[in-house]
Amino acid sequence: PAKLIEVVKQRFINSGGTIYEGSSISTISVYDDSV
Repeated sequence: PAKLIEVVKQRFINSGGTIYEGSSISTISVYDDSV
């Protein structure tokens, strides 16, 4: 599982995503038409 998490994390970062480690979230919104 650790390798899978690392692969997904890198894909997310490479796609322009931002990761805030050690932070909690309350909602996530995903849009198909986002630029």
